[in-house]
Amino acid sequence: MVKLAPFRADDSAQLFDWLQVRDYRLDSGGFQHVSLVQHEKWFHEVQCPGDSVALSVRLNSDDSLVGLVQLVAINRTYRHAELRIRLDPEQLGRGYGSEATRLLCHHAFRDLNLNRVYLYVRAANVRAIRCYEKVGFQVEGRLRQHCFVDGAYDDFVVLGLLESEMKTVD
Repeated sequence: MVKLAPFRADDSAQLFDWLQVRDYRLDSGGFQHVSLVQHEKWFHEVQCPGDSVALSVRLNSDDSLVGLVQLVAINRTYRHAELRIRLDPEQLGRGYGSEATRLLCHHAFRDLNLNRVYLYVRAANVRAIRCYEKVGFQVEGRLRQHCFVDGAYDDFVVLGLLESEMKTVD
């Protein structure tokens, strides 16, 4: 279905275009517009070694870009990291998110020797929560009225996955 791979130079423009879609930004947890300069700086920095990993999500069939996944705030002492994912708004509902999440978690547990991967998602983003639960993530808590969107407060849900809990579909 999909594979994870390093970014290519021409991926930056496509990722920036997706950020121009308001609902995409809101569901991804980014509530503000991002300038091209800010985006290009992020795109460069996210590919540098450090306490994060960022990879493109590509279709196996034609190698086209359909998203990105990240592990940020990797803590090698406590063996945990935060997961972030963004998919092409036109590609939602095809199972790519679940597969990319599963692949990134396998990488986190097998290759990076982490024990826990966690994430934050708006409570209103039910599609994403279902995606994470398919992989084995469990709801660990709720950050009440954590964001203000369109004149109303919304909660964030905290989900986590331990290496021993991961559902495998190999």
